[in-house]
Amino acid sequence: LDCPAQKYAWGKMGLASKVAQLVEAQGRNVDSESPYAELWMGTHPNGPSKVMLDNGEELLLSEYLKNHPEAVSADEDQQAQCAELGLPYLFKILSVNTALSIQAHPDKKLAEQLHGSRPNVYKDPNHKPEMACAITPFEALAGFMPVSEALKYIHATPELQELLEENPDVKALLGDETKLLAVDEPAQKETLKALFSTLMASSPESVEKQVAALANRLEKVSNIEMPDALALRLADQYPGDVGVFCAYFMCYRKLEPGQSVFLGANEPHAYLAGDCAEIMACSDNVVRAGLTPKLRDTDTLVSMLTYRQPSHVGSE
Repeated sequence: LDCPAQKYAWGKMGLASKVAQLVEAQGRNVDSESPYAELWMGTHPNGPSKVMLDNGEELLLSEYLKNHPEAVSADEDQQAQCAELGLPYLFKILSVNTALSIQAHPDKKLAEQLHGSRPNVYKDPNHKPEMACAITPFEALAGFMPVSEALKYIHATPELQELLEENPDVKALLGDETKLLAVDEPAQKETLKALFSTLMASSPESVEKQVAALANRLEKVSNIEMPDALALRLADQYPGDVGVFCAYFMCYRKLEPGQSVFLGANEPHAYLAGDCAEIMACSDNVVRAGLTPKLRDTDTLVSMLTYRQPSHVGSE
């Protein structure tokens, strides 16, 4: 296979990137001054792979599979589906230097709605559940921490609390012990949604002010611990970005090589650093709301999330 590389800004530079190393192994030149973020193996139109034939010719993988259905499956229905729609999955190698966006991927129903209403942004109607397996030590934010833990960090982080309390309803919520101590799942989800939605909808001016104040304070801490250490790192990578405060809402995961994380539809996540292999449904739909210079669709993101937490059944 001749597989395309995506040079997104968050990728590792030159041959420090596993992606670039694989590009070089395919006989292509590597630019030492360019980031190599993702290597795509599949039939997605945004980055289709090609098959290098023995006679020296190139053929799109999608065309090759149409011509060689036995390479797809022994099942004729699967062969026909692949011939019409391409492979149902997309396989990637990622080399992450700086954090990816705070993001989630839509389920099938929402993907169809987003593609129908904004095909220039959401370019296919597919869902995008995905699993990442670490190749090197790999860091990620994946899912929400328990609301009780998030509340502890909010009260310990004056910049975050001040930002949230600009909203009168949230200020009242943070003073309502009955609601905050509720243990039933619907109430916890409601509290978490109110807090996270308010954070992500905060004015850019207020966010920039509070991120700067947070970074200034944390830079003076001698033995900084998580999640403050992560927030400081994100503030350095994305100054003034609301995604910095997601360090106080989302679960930090550090995977050793061979360990993996599954990210279902409508679950928030952000890869932070390292190299991984990733398998997903064949889609490029991403709803972003922080840590990115790309288009943000905050309203869609906060409305689509499940707000499950580790203590909830089925969210481990």
